[in-house]
Amino acid sequence: METAEHSIVVQAPLAAAHQQWQTWVAQKVGPAQAPSGQTVTAPVPEELPPEMGEPEQGRIFFAAVDDHSTRVTMQLRYSPAAVQAAGLVPDYVSRRIGLYLQRFREFAES
Repeated sequence: METAEHSIVVQAPLAAAHQQWQTWVAQKVGPAQAPSGQTVTAPVPEELPPEMGEPEQGRIFFAAVDDHSTRVTMQLRYSPAAVQAAGLVPDYVSRRIGLYLQRFREFAES
């Protein structure tokens, strides 16, 4: 297993960004713990792309940048063999989580 990581800054305070994440994934993983302190972690929903044979596993971290913005970092463990067997480019997982976080930022800031 390897780990891909990507971060993005969301223009929302820590508690609001975390609440938006809960809303974003509520149907996939259920509620995560409420924020406490400067950093919060929550599970990442397991998603199975149709072309891959095993689920990815990951975590997401929320850290306050300032009073009005939050750094959201996603780490995703995956099987390079499954990526290769599916005929996908080596940076597929990294690009995918980057796009996922961009969609989350659009949702959280709307």
